[in-house]
Formats: sequence, structure tokens, C-alpha cells
Amino acid sequence: MSPSLLSDIVGHRVPLRILQRALELNRIFPAYLFEGQDGIGKELVAFAFAQALLCESRGIHEQSNGTACGICSACARVRLREGVPLHPDLVLLERGLYDPAQIGRRTPEAKLISIEQIHSVVHSRLPFPPYEGQARVFIIRRADELSVSAANALLKVLEEPPLRTCFILLSTKAHSLLPTIRSRMQRIPFGVLSIAEISQILQRRDVNAEQADRIASLADGDAAHAWMIYKNELMAEQEHFVSKVFEAMQSSSPLEILILADTAKKDKTNLPLLLRVLALVLARREREGILKSCFAVGTYATLYERVLKALNQIQMNASPQLVMETLLIQMQHEWSKKN
Repeated sequence: MSPSLLSDIVGHRVPLRILQRALELNRIFPAYLFEGQDGIGKELVAFAFAQALLCESRGIHEQSNGTACGICSACARVRLREGVPLHPDLVLLERGLYDPAQIGRRTPEAKLISIEQIHSVVHSRLPFPPYEGQARVFIIRRADELSVSAANALLKVLEEPPLRTCFILLSTKAHSLLPTIRSRMQRIPFGVLSIAEISQILQRRDVNAEQADRIASLADGDAAHAWMIYKNELMAEQEHFVSKVFEAMQSSSPLEILILADTAKKDKTNLPLLLRVLALVLARREREGILKSCFAVGTYATLYERVLKALNQIQMNASPQLVMETLLIQMQHEWSKKN
């Protein structure tokens, strides 16, 4: 995950204003509880807030108002690589995130966050200052899954919070947390996103406006669900495109070529991605053909080169319809030579 700046996040006006105000006044609570349903952006906001706390420019430039600059080394490392934060002062906790041996357990954390995770991931760091001096941030996903012993171990830390250390607990069931933990945190409720907000999020990720509006209306305020719907639709579209290209290639009828080329003209925004997917399929079939000594060895490689040439022409603003017609005619010809 690469965080957005707090100021760039769509929706959640009240939670964002609370956090931005805390940064402006430099009055950071030792612990926050972000509560609300899954998929609405609690973790995105948590990472953006962590970025602001860890930013190298924080407190240096008056015009920054305590927010992240987004360009320093610390800001660039407030993201995940293979599930682990790159910044040494950003620490993630979650049930099952760590190998049992890493946290001194013999068995995996099947249902709850264990006390061993709190001891090895949190307590072991507290005697030492942050690695880079700005702050240290712990983000606990699904904090309602803390075991009783883990919650009590965390409570001891919250009763005497270390300097320059901030905990952010994410939860869909805040009522499940110990009352003593809830009482020591600033609770920030997150509501669902509006259809317009989800549509805006999708459009920022290059989904066309009409499709974004339609998907947003189906997402029930859940941006993650909206993105999943889009990805599923995109996968179905890609599979349909590849299937139609192969049908046109193996057919002797020019009609299928004309129909597919006309479709490409209408969907020229997605055409480069569809051609890349087609190229990947052809490359995979060529490798499989080599392994199986298939009759089509070499044919798929030639077709792959044709698709890459067509993709380059599209990127040079050539007519999508003309490019697709030419490509499909060439693919028909190459295929017919092997049959």
C-alpha cells in the first residue's frame, strides 16, 4: 500500500479534520481507535496519518501545518512491501501476520492476536527510541481480534504511553475491545462513502465515469468492494476480448474482424490494456507449445510480435479501428499458414 496524503483522501471529512487539526496543533493522542465497516478507508487514513507523523519535514516548515510533504525519504517508505512496512518506525500488527517462530509461538495465531505478538512486536521496541527520531507508529488491524491477554498487555502500554509513540487501532467491532482500552483512546468513527465519493475514487484510478458511477451504486459505501467489482468486470472483459480475437483469427470470415475492430474503436481507452493481456496469453501459449512440441511453435511468437507492434501504433495515436483490422488480418494469415 502506498499512502495518499491526508489532504488527497476522498470522503471522511470529519475524521480527516480531527487528524489534521491534531497535526496543526501538534497535539497527538497516544492512541486512536478508527472504527467502522471494512473497505471504507480506515487503513488508508491510518497510513496517511502515520506518514504525517513520520515525515522528515514535520515541524520544520510553518506552511506544512504538520502534514506530510509526500516527497522525503520517510514519506516514500510509509508503504508495504510483501506485507511489511518499509519504514522502521512504522509497525504493523495483525492476527497471523508473523510466522509463529518470529514471535516465540509454537502454533499459528488461528483466531486471535496473541500476547506473544504484543510482547515481541510492541514491548521489545519500547525501551528504545524511534530509529529515525520523528515518531513511532503502531497500526493494529482488526484490533477486536486481540486476545484477552494481548489486550491486557497492550493496556499496560496505554496506561503509561511512551513519548513519540502513537497507536492506531482499526476495528469493525469496537464494542468488543476492553472498555479500559477504549477509554484510553481517541475514538474516531468512519461512515460509509457516498456513491459520488466512490465514483471519484474509481475515476482517480482511470475507470471511466459512466462505469464508475454504475459500480459505485452497487458498492454499498465500500470502496474496496467497488474496486473488486471493477477488477472482476475487467477480468471478464479481458477474457471475452482474448476469446473473440482467437475466434476471429481462426475464422475465414472478414465479418468477425470488422465487428471486433468496430468494438475496439468504441472502447479505445481500454484497448492498450486488452492488447497487453492478449500478448501475455500468446507468450504463455508459445512457452507451453515449446514444452509440448506443439505444431504452433513459432506461430504464437510471431503473433506476439504483431500484437506488440499494434500496441505501439495505438500508443502513437493511430486509429484503433484500423490498427485492429490490420492486426486481425495478419493474425488470420499467420494462423492459416499453420493449418
